Amino acid sequence: MKDFNFFSPYLLEKRNRRQKRIYIISVSTLLLIGVFSFIALNLYQIERYNSEINMVESYLNSEKTKELLNKYEETKNETEIINKYYGIVSKIDKILNAQAVVNTSLLDKLSSVMPQDSYLLSMTIINKDMELNYSIKDLVPVAEIEHNLRELNIFDMVHVSIVNAEANYIAKINCSLKDVSIE
Repeated sequence: MKDFNFFSPYLLEKRNRRQKRIYIISVSTLLLIGVFSFIALNLYQIERYNSEINMVESYLNSEKTKELLNKYEETKNETEIINKYYGIVSKIDKILNAQAVVNTSLLDKLSSVMPQDSYLLSMTIINKDMELNYSIKDLVPVAEIEHNLRELNIFDMVHVSIVNAEANYIAKINCSLKDVSIE
């Protein structure tokens, strides 16, 4: 037969209370550990960010950074000035390109009039006046060059003067370009 324990309900209740207490203490301990680790982690990150802030401030306050900042400011000001005058300069550039006297087509025309055994030594252009110096072996190519230059119809006047040299002649040709305005 079985024995009856009349104190068992009290013992079970005491054991249940003890288990609840252990459960509450365990949960509270875990929560406290979680809160303290969260606080510790935040304090660590705050300290790390403060050290990074101090490093950045020391870099910004260094002489090298101040020099670079001054150079940047100067460059920025120069860029603003350049951008301010860019419109004016581009208008002037367009005008100059439209009135360009010396271009590849002029040089092509001048090279097309050269006979064989003649060499262009120098070319000087001042305003609308052009001076060409050719090296030639005899006088026939000079007449040919003069004739060809007149036929180009880009000159108002073509004048030839010859300088005698020992081995070769030097033909100095002065020309005045048409349709060139001097302002």
